Amino acid sequence: MVMVIGFIVSLPFGISYFMDHRLDGLRKNGVSLLGNIVKFGSNRGSIYAEYKFSVDAGFGGESKYYAGSGLVTEKEYNEFQVGDLVPIVYDPNHVNEVRTYKSSFLNLHDRLHTDDPTEDRGAALKLCLKVALFSFSTTWLTMFGPMLKEYRLIRRGAVAKCSVKRMSRTKLPPFVWSAWYDFTTQDGSVVVDANCRTYSKDRPREIVIYNPANFGQNILYPPIFFQFVRPKKNP
Repeated sequence: MVMVIGFIVSLPFGISYFMDHRLDGLRKNGVSLLGNIVKFGSNRGSIYAEYKFSVDAGFGGESKYYAGSGLVTEKEYNEFQVGDLVPIVYDPNHVNEVRTYKSSFLNLHDRLHTDDPTEDRGAALKLCLKVALFSFSTTWLTMFGPMLKEYRLIRRGAVAKCSVKRMSRTKLPPFVWSAWYDFTTQDGSVVVDANCRTYSKDRPREIVIYNPANFGQNILYPPIFFQFVRPKKNP
């Protein structure tokens, strides 16, 4: 569950970085010029502007006209009108690819960050890495760490009979049960009010696995993560 939540949280940052990375060609090879807005439109709640621009073919050649479109904010929609000159960035290597993200970009208010093409992209990448690191750390602390401890206890711990005294359930997700129980170790020591978590109230709880060197480390069998791993010894 924690891994899924971490993935969902970091996904928008990853998509943002990927979309930003796709515009690298325009940042590196882009040529800035002015074009004209020819139309505004909307699609599924988003406002877009269609534009055209001309590229000079050089001495003796005829200028070529190209078209493109790009999303605009509501503020930009109110600020510009059809026929207004607007900044365009186009890539000469892909200018013939009409209406693709490689060919041209409506660069209102320097949205392409041509002044410093690495600053915002680097910040987005750092934020994405921080979210991913937080997600991994949280997942390790809440899942992989307990899983590893549980597996080691099953494979190396001692087994004893136990008697469950009471149960309680958390009021918030993931709604796990906690059990309190007493058990007697193989050397005759009595452990009172030991407790651990279990996801099922109906799971058999007459067996406990404990660490002979530290009775406080114990779990009911079968455990939460490794239900099909047999303990080292049967009671």
